[in-house]
Amino acid sequence: MRKGVKRLNNITVMILNAFMYFILILCLLFYNRKVVSDDLKKITRYEYGWIFIATFFGGLIGNLLYYYVLKKGEAAILTALMYTAPVVTLICAYFILKDKITPSYRYFSYSYGCSMYLFKIK
Repeated sequence: MRKGVKRLNNITVMILNAFMYFILILCLLFYNRKVVSDDLKKITRYEYGWIFIATFFGGLIGNLLYYYVLKKGEAAILTALMYTAPVVTLICAYFILKDKITPSYRYFSYSYGCSMYLFKIK
């Protein structure tokens, strides 16, 4: 992976990554178009502005940090940290938003935490 990234221009890799995510999001939106259209009608113009700003700067900062850490550190550690994002999101949703966590998500979190612990031991 690292050799392939080194052969390409850095900006090209970031643009291809962003384009791939954009296509995947469009596919997901098309698949759930009824739910999405109902939700979009409820959002005000002010909220659209904040969503755009948060998305733009969050994506920009995330991509720049990803590239910086990939360039300076080990790809294995970066990959492990990236894959912990769903667990961190689940924990934040439970404590901040007071979401209910189903048993399947609990099982996922425990198994994921154990796998990250075993990865760290190695």
